[in-house]
Amino acid sequence: MNRELNSQIVNTINHTILPIKIKLKTNIIPKSLWEDDYVFGFFAVFIATNITIAYATIGKLSDFNEVLFTIMKQVDPNNYEFFLSKMSYLANQKDGEYLRGGDDAEKVLYLYHNENKSLFPNVDENDELILNAKSNHGEMRNLTELVNKETKDMNITDSQYSSFALFGGTLLVYIERNIHLFLD
Repeated sequence: MNRELNSQIVNTINHTILPIKIKLKTNIIPKSLWEDDYVFGFFAVFIATNITIAYATIGKLSDFNEVLFTIMKQVDPNNYEFFLSKMSYLANQKDGEYLRGGDDAEKVLYLYHNENKSLFPNVDENDELILNAKSNHGEMRNLTELVNKETKDMNITDSQYSSFALFGGTLLVYIERNIHLFLD
């Protein structure tokens, strides 16, 4: 297991969850987030894919479950056992909100990784959500640069800005519409 790589993955996940915590006005991840099948499906795929891609860069992933356990314990020390249990339980789920959340995560990651079909062969580049996000990348670039001036120097691609737009248009909109489900 690679501690530095795990730290980078944890950082990516925490940055992704941060806007949700801000919307919910909390510093911790509420268990209700993982109880929701759509949100859970999104993060189950998002986290598993990030682990797989990160470890592929060094050519080895000896024990996926051990890495997942270590990462989730750092990301959500209060609810990691629930998350891992649900992930195991839903591993063979073939429909429903869990699958929709996972599909949306895969589309976000597809765009973030510059539309890499070898990493995401099941993603349809003509999917309506992807096309819509790609048409909004300029707006997302302007908004991001307005909030954080340093992004101008970070070489963020249009495809990555599209992934931010898709994340906002799917998961964050879902959280906002269903915010009552996540407040304690």
